[in-house]
Amino acid sequence: MHESKNLDHLGLVSGMCDDLGLVSLIDTLLPSDNPERKASIGV
Repeated sequence: MHESKNLDHLGLVSGMCDDLGLVSLIDTLLPSDNPERKASIGV
């Protein structure tokens, strides 16, 4: 069974974050200090 969900504006925000490279920028500015972290700070 397929299901769809309404993301409202979150898809647009996510796309802009990808286009602007915000994840890598945030990861560069705020390096991870916890080796147990599952996702980067930027994510």
